[in-house]
Amino acid sequence: MHANTTTSHPLRLGLLLGAAMLAATGTAAAREPGAPYAYAPGSSLGIPAGANPPPGFWLEDTSGITEVQLTDPFMSAINGAKVTAVVTAPRFIWSLPGNFHGVTEMGFAVFPMVNTSVSDLPPPNPAGTFNKTAFANPGITPINLSWSPAPNLFITTAFGFFPPVGQYSKTSLVNIGNNFWTIQPETSISYLGNGYNLTAHALYDFNTKNNATDYTSGDQLFLDLTAAKHFGKWEAGAVGYYDTQFTADSNSGNFYGPGHPTFGAPHEIAMGALLAYDFGPLTATGYFTRTLTASDSGADGTSVLLRLFFPL
Repeated sequence: MHANTTTSHPLRLGLLLGAAMLAATGTAAAREPGAPYAYAPGSSLGIPAGANPPPGFWLEDTSGITEVQLTDPFMSAINGAKVTAVVTAPRFIWSLPGNFHGVTEMGFAVFPMVNTSVSDLPPPNPAGTFNKTAFANPGITPINLSWSPAPNLFITTAFGFFPPVGQYSKTSLVNIGNNFWTIQPETSISYLGNGYNLTAHALYDFNTKNNATDYTSGDQLFLDLTAAKHFGKWEAGAVGYYDTQFTADSNSGNFYGPGHPTFGAPHEIAMGALLAYDFGPLTATGYFTRTLTASDSGADGTSVLLRLFFPL
């Protein structure tokens, strides 16, 4: 059920954990107002996620800019806020040596930091432009198992979580972190033969309750897709992602009004292109995405990113 209240609700900002995508809301919103996406849609674009990297320590840093216009949560013609985010998200990777019956393991942690500029908030939020720079909730994935059931075909299954240690205030108009845990199982499949990188990466986010507001955001489903080809040291291809809120929100508190309103389910589809070059120990990958469709407070805009990957 959608419901308006007279309370000025905080924004929700969907952060980048390496890729670019964000969303925000004003008086009423899909997902809890002030609650960023834990996993940013498109974060794994261009990565052959089905295969773990060679054993060792690696650093992957993705930085970029996103500019979006938010869609109205009630499917009307009214536009939401405008958001610009500049993000850097270093990911530290440990790929373990050896294997167990052909299964390899790696663990990693990502620590995204974002600078946001938000304007055109719908009433009753105050007018003006609001800026904030802060850390988001880190993403920690201690289990990432990969195996190859057939030549050039790789599959992973992984488990990660996002602890609520990023910037958050229930009275803030802009939040970068969440005040709840997100648990994230995921799976990937990659075909890496003949110079191709054909990868599908699916993730599912379970959100716990925000104890500051007694509100629980619904579960989310993410799908990142890559179809790229190597040409010597170059790689080029197409990328895209899909995300949707899979279950309804739950509101057991009065923070958003005595009627206990809930706030819908955002949805986005985006496509783009990728170009990479292998410098030897360092690989640089540039890519962009453009929203094809967004609804229910989903973000309509463009992201441009650069990813660097090298051994430590």
